[in-house]
Amino acid sequence: MSIIYSVQSAVTASPTIAFASCELQRCLNRLDSDLPIQIMESSQYNLTEPGLWLGLFSDVGLTPRSNHPFDDEIHVDVEGGNGLIAGANPRSLLMAVYRYLGELGCRW
Repeated sequence: MSIIYSVQSAVTASPTIAFASCELQRCLNRLDSDLPIQIMESSQYNLTEPGLWLGLFSDVGLTPRSNHPFDDEIHVDVEGGNGLIAGANPRSLLMAVYRYLGELGCRW
């Protein structure tokens, strides 16, 4: 079983982050329907746990290059189905998910 960890603090919780997690799960299930994928919410980032970790820069310990809330920046570091997908804001996180899926060969 693969696990998608959605890291959200009470301050950064957003429907866009929840949507990004669901989109990742939906598309990965379409790529391999035999692979069960579970979404788990987490309040803390822990890369030692296997799975895909999704979150905002502020929740996973990354520093954006710009502090403007509307500047988009993404971080995708995944190998063997484990790693981190992050964005500077909720919209950036959704863009990072789509970027990762595009790298896997998904097309819209």
